Amino acid sequence: MAELPFKKRFGTEIYDGYKTNKRLAVRGILSHGGKILMVNTNLGDYKLPGGSVDDGERDEDALIREIQEETGYKNCRVREYAGEVVESHLDVYDPQALFEMTSRYYYCEWSGEKGEQRLDPYEKDQDFSPVWISVEDAIAQNEEVLDRTNKNPWIIREIYVMKHLLNSIQTS
Repeated sequence: MAELPFKKRFGTEIYDGYKTNKRLAVRGILSHGGKILMVNTNLGDYKLPGGSVDDGERDEDALIREIQEETGYKNCRVREYAGEVVESHLDVYDPQALFEMTSRYYYCEWSGEKGEQRLDPYEKDQDFSPVWISVEDAIAQNEEVLDRTNKNPWIIREIYVMKHLLNSIQTS
């Protein structure tokens, strides 16, 4: 029996009188040899690879592109929808707006082909580097980083998703 997709919301849905600026992102869950592919930053935290879906782009195409850009891992195959996390908070760039990011997660397979990363400027600034790591180690490291700083807003989201993955692994 296939596990039901997860769904989680962080933040609030309602800010009366505020417009909502929305962003859609996709994130890949790739496993190999008991480890998952994550992106490590210069803060020491880990995130699953992925990013924005461009207008008119399919989730699968965006995810293949984003995984290749952030990690260099080419020709991933998107297998199955895993779930989504919605994060909402006041928009730091627009004080009269709510920012809402929906991250859709997918289980993927990697073909074994690797090329070069093509990082955005903020990703270069944070020294994004691909790492195969156990779910347990990534959770522990992200929790330690979260205790020190809340600079990368994705840490809480990624801890939630990784704990869900860990629970899925232990119950399967």
